[in-house]
Amino acid sequence: MHRPFPNSTTPFVLPSLLNATLADALRRSRHRRSVALWQVPPTRPKSSQPFRCARQADLAPSCPHAESKSDFTSTLVPNLVGATHLPLAVVEYRLAPLHPHPSQIVDVLSALAILSSPALLTAESGSLKWSRRSLYLVGHSAGAFMAATTLLAPPALTAPLLPEFAVPPHVRSALAGIACSDGIYDLPSLLDEYPDYAGFVADAFGSDPERLTRESPARWRLADRCGPVRVLVVHSREDELLTLRQPDKFVARIEALLKDAGPEWGSIEVDYDSLRGKHDEVPVGHELPAAVAKWVNKVEAAR
Repeated sequence: MHRPFPNSTTPFVLPSLLNATLADALRRSRHRRSVALWQVPPTRPKSSQPFRCARQADLAPSCPHAESKSDFTSTLVPNLVGATHLPLAVVEYRLAPLHPHPSQIVDVLSALAILSSPALLTAESGSLKWSRRSLYLVGHSAGAFMAATTLLAPPALTAPLLPEFAVPPHVRSALAGIACSDGIYDLPSLLDEYPDYAGFVADAFGSDPERLTRESPARWRLADRCGPVRVLVVHSREDELLTLRQPDKFVARIEALLKDAGPEWGSIEVDYDSLRGKHDEVPVGHELPAAVAKWVNKVEAAR
């Protein structure tokens, strides 16, 4: 059986760059996750030509037991760059069961910390080449779960049940928006609907019902942050692994939080009609990049 979580699609980061010809230095982290940066071509291809984008740099080397960004270099990477005309950072993360939660989100946050850090990187030659406060985080399946956890905050906990990871404030404030595609957001309702998924959920989170509830972003609260964040939730009606129950629960939670907090916190857009294909077909099609590009353009126009 295909396992949509945690062996799932890599999160993608779209840095909203001031200079699209990004070059960056190789950088190794203690978690050995990999981040690859892709640039926008200097000229747009004619409609009859395939869209090509060049890898500009690796911020860290690939690591074993991680989903490979090479899985998307001929599909989602050029499709996203071509649709948005923004550079793209592709983040790998370690996989369960060898590396259970929170290893995956720790790796993603490590990459986001580099992209949003005010510190100049060597290849920037003395001046910032992209806005540290304007990143779009795009995640499919488990990537959507992790995108949601960067935006929200878990329930208030006291010792010994302390949060398993923390989102650095400068990372959270750097997010202009998150786009979540065919995602998992609530583990208890996932297992209620799909009891056969218990094995791989346990590989990542264990089987304690209280922990599954505690780690589900569809049950979280608003985090303290600076500036509004926009949310896009898309889902293919043809997804054979996840019904609309997961996005519906997440959307309902975000809408309730926004109603209490007010429009200055952000907004949510929901689209269940644009995407086509089964779960693994969504990231390789053109509909997801088109939906993300349309949403990013709308967000940028309103800022």
